[in-house]
Amino acid sequence: MEIANKSTFKPLPKVSIIVLNWNGLRFLDDCFGALARQTYTNTEVIFVDNGSTDDSVKFVTGKFPWVKIILVGENLGFCGGNNVGLKQATGDLIALLNTDTSVAPNWLADLVEPMLLRPEVGMTASRMVYFEQPDLIDVVGEAYHVLGQSVKIGHKKRYAPPYDQARDVFGSCAGAALYRRELFDTFGLLDETFQSNKEDTDLNFRCQLGGWKCHYVPSAVCLHHVSATYKSTGWSESGSRRSRELSRNSELVFFKNLPWPLLLLLLLPHLGYSLVNVLNMCRQGNGKAAFEGKLSFLRLLPHVWRERKLVQGKRKATSWEILKTLNWIPRRAY
Repeated sequence: MEIANKSTFKPLPKVSIIVLNWNGLRFLDDCFGALARQTYTNTEVIFVDNGSTDDSVKFVTGKFPWVKIILVGENLGFCGGNNVGLKQATGDLIALLNTDTSVAPNWLADLVEPMLLRPEVGMTASRMVYFEQPDLIDVVGEAYHVLGQSVKIGHKKRYAPPYDQARDVFGSCAGAALYRRELFDTFGLLDETFQSNKEDTDLNFRCQLGGWKCHYVPSAVCLHHVSATYKSTGWSESGSRRSRELSRNSELVFFKNLPWPLLLLLLLPHLGYSLVNVLNMCRQGNGKAAFEGKLSFLRLLPHVWRERKLVQGKRKATSWEILKTLNWIPRRAY
């Protein structure tokens, strides 16, 4: 491979690819078939099954015997299920991949390369596109606005400049991303309080707080059945539940991760932005869920304080460095 260090013959790092599943049988042939064709071969693939009731496990066991299978026995959600896989992973690098995806043969090799060339890169982001419309972007990284709003870069845009250029971004979508193991060793596993919304924004903040960069790799293509995994996780029985989670988790991200100088600087604008969001949700008929989300956050303040002490205590980036990574134009990332 081109990324091998031929002068020192240093072996390429092992990558653990964690694929979380709950009744995703219809996606598994595409997902694991694509992983079988990867040009980067120093890998282990871990299939974590969140208590599926379909034939997912039987199918993977029969057709992809090289996959390591972990049976959870119950639905632990996105964070809980992936944490089971993270505890078993032995790789120096760790990829999280949704079942409702099919990645290009060079996907993993291209995600690994920036990490080999730049030690400051702590995660890499894929070009996630719509499965049936590969020229239409789902997400090519995440931005975070100073008011406390996460933004999917390129969402529903055609693949064209500037999205065809590799560049550093705030973070990645956890549906198809690569991370240094050190990120989890330093800051801990996924915060299961988030369950299934904005957990990747929380993870992106850890990357920035740790002094690492996130690099978007446009050649690392991932076809994605957008929202299919979320709809089949068992954690999204209704729009109200999702609205509650979004309302709560946006506060979790903001108050847990912003360094004190930035938290104090941006607190009033954030509260105003949150109020506007709640009013908008009221107009959409989700006002009750929005208020319940905010109340749920208030009940979680002891947890937020503990987690905040952990992440801020291990922070390497300065407040100014974090501020420079944030976006200032609403709903725009580039």
